[in-house]
Amino acid sequence: DLYKMGLDSVRLNEEGLSVLESDLATIEAVTDCKSFIETVAKMHTSTGNPLFGMYVTSDLMNSSINALYISQSGLGMGNRDYYLDEEHASKREGYVAYLEKVFTLVGIENAKAEAEAVMAFEKTMAERFRSNVELRNIAASYNPMSKADFVARYNNIDWEAYRTTLGLGEFDRIIV
Repeated sequence: DLYKMGLDSVRLNEEGLSVLESDLATIEAVTDCKSFIETVAKMHTSTGNPLFGMYVTSDLMNSSINALYISQSGLGMGNRDYYLDEEHASKREGYVAYLEKVFTLVGIENAKAEAEAVMAFEKTMAERFRSNVELRNIAASYNPMSKADFVARYNNIDWEAYRTTLGLGEFDRIIV
């Protein structure tokens, strides 16, 4: 069904950007840190995992219980090496050109500058991400902490606003 919907060019052309207007308006309405994290939480419930991912799954060290996890996510090109390794320079150029085209199509002014700003932001994130090899080290990726310690350590985000917007219940432990 999804494939057939994608092939329905008549419907797609009629809809144009109308299907994105609500999402774009939500993003445009971000004015401060609180509205930003609330928007990220809304996106986590519907469209993806910008900036980071949060999910519940079996605790890696005790499979008889479920645990709340938070992990890296949110790079447009997916793999951090695409942002950092010189051998991927052409991919970075192609990604910026793609972003510029998308931004132009949705009516964003200064599309080229905005695309370059996205690339710079994502590159900064990639510099702090773990590599695919590092992510395979389960012991290094298993960092349980109390909610209080988590909120204190990562205090640039209003976790209470995120939690309530997401509809996440109370928790006392999270694995980073």
